Amino acid sequence: RTGLIKVDFQLTDHQLLCTIEDNGPGINATQHSNTNSGHHSLGASITQNRIDLINSMQEQQISIEIINKKNIDAASSGTIVKISFPVMREEDITN
Repeated sequence: RTGLIKVDFQLTDHQLLCTIEDNGPGINATQHSNTNSGHHSLGASITQNRIDLINSMQEQQISIEIINKKNIDAASSGTIVKISFPVMREEDITN
């Protein structure tokens, strides 16, 4: 099976949404496999800690959502990660 990673960016008036989607085994399967091997991944918690730190210093908030595609469709596999960044336009800064 060939791995696939899709990255998409959407810009609205006040948000930049980055969506990353893959067709891997999914976040739950990966966590289960890592538990069995004794490996404990810190990537997601480190990323969340960084986002929390940035959010504590600014009014506009960054958000992250991690979706197991099996929860949407049992026949699907993979993970969708959505990261939303606030966008300040020049007119927002000057006003």
